[in-house]
Amino acid sequence: MQATLVYNPMAGGASRVQPEELQRALTEAGFHPVYQETTTEADLDEVLDNARDLVVAVGGDGTVRAVAKRLIRRSLRGEGVPLAILPLGTANNIARTLDLSGTPLELAARLKAGEQRAFDVGKITAPWGEEFFLEAAGCGLYAEVLAAYDPEEGKSVSRALSTLGNTLSTYVPLDLQLVLDGQLLSGSFLLAEMLNTCATGPRLKLAPAASTEDGLLDLVLVSAEDRDHTLQYLRCLVTGELHTLPSVRTLQGRHLRVTWKGQAVHVDGEVRPVRGHEELPPVLTEEGTLDIEVLPGALTLLLPASEVCPPEARAEGQPTSSREEAAFPREVSA
Repeated sequence: MQATLVYNPMAGGASRVQPEELQRALTEAGFHPVYQETTTEADLDEVLDNARDLVVAVGGDGTVRAVAKRLIRRSLRGEGVPLAILPLGTANNIARTLDLSGTPLELAARLKAGEQRAFDVGKITAPWGEEFFLEAAGCGLYAEVLAAYDPEEGKSVSRALSTLGNTLSTYVPLDLQLVLDGQLLSGSFLLAEMLNTCATGPRLKLAPAASTEDGLLDLVLVSAEDRDHTLQYLRCLVTGELHTLPSVRTLQGRHLRVTWKGQAVHVDGEVRPVRGHEELPPVLTEEGTLDIEVLPGALTLLLPASEVCPPEARAEGQPTSSREEAAFPREVSA
């Protein structure tokens, strides 16, 4: 079985393992590894267009998303290829949601006995176009923080939280009209996030109960009307207890429509334009809408043997999903 290796030499832990070591580990696991440096977007396009059997992404969340969005397009064309993730980044939110543990070499050794798992994908349709996300998309405080956070200065969870604290103390809430699966949720918000994974950004655990297999996204709303103290927000973000604050509400649904009035929007770790920028085309200086929806099982993962659910929970060797059939949206209790 061929395994196309995509390796990010700039990832946070790249010094710990080299492509040659990964190729040996994959060979010992019974794969035929194929590796080519991907220094440009065009390189990555070419490598993934020619991939078959399996793609192995070695890097952080950004690397995983860059690979996954290309595989999602292939999947939607009926040409899907499973993706294996060997985390080597700073936050590794996707790997943490999947409970992947071990070094890249240890995980690679366990792939041969692994099983496939269906993975939900988010899609946002906005005035600037259509994009996929694996972790989260939204607007408000975190999008503004991301816009102010310069990764060129070096990525770190502590520096990101410091930027968050500085922004939170002066942030002006957004007046938004939101419709989640037909339910109107208008108000003044510090944060409006649709999450697929438990955490996003610098390990901000906004939706601890989120699942990438349930065919739903978790909407996290932080109301400005019951604004909690800045230090309390930061403490709860660090401890993963944000959902316990009175000002925080979590619901689940399949589709969210949000009014867009030029506010900053993030799609995973990328910020989208803010209205009023002189270089923006006219379509991005007008009001519009953001449509955020889930694509159930649009990506197939290959997880290492020890990280998958018991075989009796699904048909052997087949992607699985535990999508709920219920009335939506559904509120998640703290």
